This record gives sequence, structure tokens and C-alpha cells, in this order.
Amino acid sequence: MNLPNQNLLEENQRIIEHLRKSRLFEHLQESVLQKLLSLSEIEKVTPGSKILIEGEANSKIYFLIEGKVVVYCGEEQILNLKRCGDIFGEISAISSNPCSASVVADSGVELFAISASHIRDHSDGQEKNPLRDILYRLFALILVDKLDLTTRKAKQYEATNKQLHSAQIELQNAHDELEKRNFELQEEVSSHEHSEVALTQINAELEKKSEELQQALEIQQMMNDNLLDTTMQLNETKAQLIQSQKLEAIGTLAGGVAHEFNNLLSPILGYTQMLMIGKTSEDDAEALEQIYQAGSRAKELVEQVLMFSRKTLPKKELIHLTSVVTKSVEFLQQTLPSSILLTHESADDIPDILADPFQIHQILVNLCINSSHAMPEGGEIKVSLAHDEFCEIATEDAKIQGDFVILAVRDTGQGMDDKTVGRIFDPFFTTKEVGKGTGLGLSVVHGIVQDHDAHIIVNSRLGEGTKFTIYFPAQSEPENGEGKD
Repeated sequence: MNLPNQNLLEENQRIIEHLRKSRLFEHLQESVLQKLLSLSEIEKVTPGSKILIEGEANSKIYFLIEGKVVVYCGEEQILNLKRCGDIFGEISAISSNPCSASVVADSGVELFAISASHIRDHSDGQEKNPLRDILYRLFALILVDKLDLTTRKAKQYEATNKQLHSAQIELQNAHDELEKRNFELQEEVSSHEHSEVALTQINAELEKKSEELQQALEIQQMMNDNLLDTTMQLNETKAQLIQSQKLEAIGTLAGGVAHEFNNLLSPILGYTQMLMIGKTSEDDAEALEQIYQAGSRAKELVEQVLMFSRKTLPKKELIHLTSVVTKSVEFLQQTLPSSILLTHESADDIPDILADPFQIHQILVNLCINSSHAMPEGGEIKVSLAHDEFCEIATEDAKIQGDFVILAVRDTGQGMDDKTVGRIFDPFFTTKEVGKGTGLGLSVVHGIVQDHDAHIIVNSRLGEGTKFTIYFPAQSEPENGEGKD
């Protein structure tokens, strides 16, 4: 066996000096204390920790070296131990009985823990066992504390019984008074029994007639409501049908005109290209370039009219959204009233998206025109482009994360309440006066956004303007690193 090192010897000596401060250990020889040390251990407990738990068995007896502990019986604090040499434990240290109180560390505590089972079973070959004598002395002190605790509980129980007995007497008196009052009431009821029966019958008949009348009124009201709803639905459907027929006629006419105009533009652009290829003077070349650009813009307008009249199918391609937005804003700056200030800004790192440029143009036109209608006295519309690789969108159904190109249109108009915001994408819904709106502009925008697997969010408050934010899925860069215009 290895000899203990110097630190262990010093620690053991410190513990022995503390033990000798207690009247239980001061008469013991050094050899006995050394044996006691070998059957025990030092425990350090943090503030608030439970050392003994009420209702649970314990196998140790504790000798307080440093710190302070508090003894609780239930929720009541009954004892403070803070002197070196204070002892606490329980009969359960050598049996299976549960603890009758809890002991909690009130500060940082150092304890000398003696295992009762080790002392009880220890034998040194002698008839006398001084360690077992220590155990008996410890339990003598603990039993005195336990007796005090039991006496305290008995007094509490006695006081509770007295209170309960007083309450039972009061309850019996109240019961007697109630019986007396009940007898008086029964006599009063029996004296008016015949009149009460007659009155009850009359009330029952009146209640029955009232219920029948109420049911008849409810049925009549339900029929009136159904008739009113049906009439309103019929009128609304009729108005939508008339509006749809008008739009269809206008679309057919616009498509026919645009088709004929497209036939006229084709030779103009073709011959202009041929002249540009030939040898021409510098002035003629510049004039031909202007003619060709004007014809190209006219061709784009014709394609838009054809698309609006549903004469052509959308053509999705990889486009650079910055150039499309720039052209659309330039077009709208010449179209919107002079009282509307239209500006736009774009980030530098905008990736390509898969979209139909004409439908993107239609989105911007519809949104900006809708914003201008909300600012009859003038105002500002701001169009912006941004890119977010780790964007998170909170839709009505769920949260969506991904890489998105963000197109936003913000105005300083009248704004909308929550009820209006909830219906703005419904077909034929409009807040404008009769004859000043079709109710299809924002519905078309919503349909285009869905066709492009994009998301649109509306933020608006009365008096604070409106913001439409559209999230287009960003596409990976093409091999040449450039998108199409």
C-alpha cells in the first residue's frame, strides 16, 4: 500500500482538529479518529443544494465543518445549523425509514460524512467498538432533535384540530339555521300552491307561443337574407358577364389591329436593315438607325398588345431584370401624370431570372398605374431591385427560404386597410368608382406571379402608402456570365 502524500496528511490533520472541537470526539484517541477518517469522506455542497430530502431514506450522518445549513419541515424553516461540530442525520442511516425533514445548504458547505453502515459493520477484533459508540452518541443527539420535531408537529396538529372543531360547530349552527329557514319557506310555498300552479301553466303557454313566434320570425328573416344574397349575386354575376364581354370584344379588336400593324412593321424593319447593310453616308446611317430603333419599339408594343389580347403565348427566357425594369420605368415616366414622381434603383449583383420580359413589363405597368390612382393629388412611386441569397418569405401557408431576386414597388398613396388588402387580387374587385376600373389589373399581376413560381407580398396601412414586393427565384449564371436583356 502506498503511503499518503503530504497534502493528504495535512488534510486529515485539519479534519481531526475540527472533530476534536465536538464533545463527541474530544475524548477519542488519535488511532480511533484515524479509523473514523478511513470510513468517511469530505463532501462540499453548493448553496441551495439539498443534503437530506424529507420522505427519502439516507445512509449517512453529517458533521458540519464549515458553512450554514437550514432544516425544513415541509415548507416551514425550523432550525439553522452553522457551528463547527453541529450534527444532523436520521434513523434511516442504519434502517429503511425515510427522513422526517429536509436539510438545505444555505451557503457553500463543507461536511464530514460518516457512513453509518461502515461504522455498524466495522470490527477491529476487540470486544469494544469505539466507532459504534460514536454512532450511538450521534443517534442520541439526532433522536433528541427528532423528538423536538415530533413535539412541534403534534402541537401543530392539535391547533389544527381545534380550528377544525370550531369550524364544525359553526357549520352545524349554520345547518340548523338553514333547516329552520327551509321549514318556514315550505310553509309559505304550501299556502300559495294553487296560485303558483295556475301561474306556471299560464307562463308555459305564453312561453310556447313566444317560441313559435320567434321561430316564424327567424324563418322569415332567413328567407329575406337568402333572397337578398341571391339578388346581389345575380347582379354581380350579370355585371361581371357584361364586363367580361366588353373586355373580350376590346381584346379581339386590339388583337386584330395589332396583327395588321405587325404586318406593316415587318417590311419597314426588313428594308431598313437592308439599307443599313448597304453603303450609306454617315447621316443616312444615323437616320436609318433611328428608324430601326423606333420600329423595334413599335414591334415590342405590338407584341405586348397581342399578349394582352391573348393572341400569343408567354415566352420565358433567362433575362437580366435590371434592363427590363429600366425600360419599363422609362416608358411609364412618359405615360404617368406629371404630378407623379417615378424613380428606380437597382443593386449591382442582380442575377438572371427565368421570365417573360413582356409579362414583367405588364406587372410594372399594372402596379404603377394602380399606385398612381391612389395618389390623385400627386406623389412618389419608387421601383427597386435587390438580391438575397438567403431570403426568408413569410406567406400565409408557410415560411419559404431560398435565393430570390426582389422587385419592389412602393408608393406614398392613401394606403389600404386589412380587409381591402385581403381582396385586392380577387377578379373584378375594385375600390374605384363605377366605370373607372375593371378590377382585373392586380388579378392579372397575381396570375403572372404564380406562372413564374414567384411570390407577392403586400404591405399597406391607411395614410402611409402601399408596398408590393415580388420574389422571383434566382437562376444560376449562364456560361458566358451575362443574362439576356
